[in-house]
Amino acid sequence: MDIDDEDADLRAAIAASLAQEQPAAEPPALTEAAQNGNPEVVGSFPTKFRCYAAAAAGRKDIDTTGKVLLPQSALHSLVASLDQMPHTLILRLAHGGSACYVGVAEFIDDQAATAMLTKVAGEAVRTAQLPRFSRGGPIAVTFVPRWVRASLLLEPMAPELACHVVSLPMASALRLQPQAAEFARAVARAGDARAVLTELINRFVAVAKGDTLQLIVDGQRYLVDVLECRGLPHVRCGVGGAAPQRAPSDGGDGLGGGGGGGGAAGAGVVVPAVCLVDSNVEVEFAVAADAAAEEARAEAERAAQVAAAQAAQEARQAEIAAAAVAAAREAEEAAAVAQAASLSAADAREQRRRAAAVALQAAAASSAGDAAAAAAAATASPIDCVMRCPDGSRCQVTLGADAPGGLRLLFCAVEAQWHEPAGAPPLPRDFALATTFPRRRVARPASDADATTLREAGLADAKQQMFQVES
Repeated sequence: MDIDDEDADLRAAIAASLAQEQPAAEPPALTEAAQNGNPEVVGSFPTKFRCYAAAAAGRKDIDTTGKVLLPQSALHSLVASLDQMPHTLILRLAHGGSACYVGVAEFIDDQAATAMLTKVAGEAVRTAQLPRFSRGGPIAVTFVPRWVRASLLLEPMAPELACHVVSLPMASALRLQPQAAEFARAVARAGDARAVLTELINRFVAVAKGDTLQLIVDGQRYLVDVLECRGLPHVRCGVGGAAPQRAPSDGGDGLGGGGGGGGAAGAGVVVPAVCLVDSNVEVEFAVAADAAAEEARAEAERAAQVAAAQAAQEARQAEIAAAAVAAAREAEEAAAVAQAASLSAADAREQRRRAAAVALQAAAASSAGDAAAAAAAATASPIDCVMRCPDGSRCQVTLGADAPGGLRLLFCAVEAQWHEPAGAPPLPRDFALATTFPRRRVARPASDADATTLREAGLADAKQQMFQVES
């Protein structure tokens, strides 16, 4: 076979192979960080960057975006270090323990970058020790929105940060909280709320939980905090090659992040940071921070009022208890006077009844002393107590279930209201009271200063109690 025949056979084999369907290349395996939805570093710069506010250098146009300015040398460094440039370039700017995720608005000429640096930091930067891409090479500097500098808390004298190229999961949902309730009203006045929010959010390439975004509506600047990010862990943005493959959209109300597509709105899992480019993002707004603070203050005031009412009720109850103790002391003094003066048994009983009546009157006067006490009495579980005496008469009194000394006042009511008929034996000092059904027998408290309540004595299980006076 001559050389021409071999060439003809080779060309025929190549043509046949091209006609056959080629197997698709398997996608690269995801790292553990990517599988969990965490940011993944895909490239780094060889040096740190000096970082200054773009607005201070005359570039206010990027101040309300999530994009930065880099010198042309940074682009050359990326091309030389990365196997493939990502379809979406996402940078993580880090200083200390804080980080921000941004895109690139523009790669500016190195000389223009140096001129902007001189405008911000002065002529002294020409002789200062500044980070450079190579020995004697261009200065490594980046100009960022002011919110980025505020988030990173850079050193004032040497504001330097590390810069890495990262991949992030594609965004599916964000939970945001405006710091002012006026933001929602401003968006409503601007017209179509969906269109306004879409235009505002499209200015950001990526966001992370904890970011505070600056959004301008109708010329007014508003601060909006990112409370939560949800994304699709297996749909990565910022990787080399073509755009990431996206799940079909469900046509929901998500906000497009730069051309539509993206995962189903609201799907995904909670992740630290997400990419907004080519995503379909559903945005949920929490109650504005100032409105939430006002509601918290109102709730605190209501709690303070309730506490004050409870304190007033407790104070009135203490006054009632003190009045009852004083009445008991008067009763004891009256009994002592009666004994010292050798009063008759009838006079002593009359003195005791009067002292008991004084105790009841003191309790009633204390409980009705003011509007707060009256309101407390209305909710104090009143119990109607009826005592049937041996002579057939009845004594009746209404006492609160939790009134201090309520059990002792029950015995005082019998002494104050019962009038034994002529010739009947006197009411014994140690008489007892017993309920009919279920039968319970309660004895008079040993001390006239006793503060046992009807509830503590087990007599608060009904709104009315019937007692039999027993010796």
